[in-house]
Amino acid sequence: MIHFVIPQPNADIRLSGHVSWVGKSSMEVSVLIDQQTAPGVWKKLTSAVFVFVARDPLNQGSAVINPLVADSPEEAAYIDLGKG
Repeated sequence: MIHFVIPQPNADIRLSGHVSWVGKSSMEVSVLIDQQTAPGVWKKLTSAVFVFVARDPLNQGSAVINPLVADSPEEAAYIDLGKG
């Protein structure tokens, strides 16, 4: 199901995201877009998940991506969500 709210033209928009999963030659990136509705109050407009595939510079095959390593419990939770 697609969920998208039309943004208001006179309010700030915040774009945030994180790498949620990394394989050998591909990775998943989760992106969130929020809009400020009042000072300090943000409303979710939409979210998206992008999958990137790494290719070598000569386009002769896949390229290896560095593994994803969590530095905090919050990052570990994001990685676990990507695995599921």
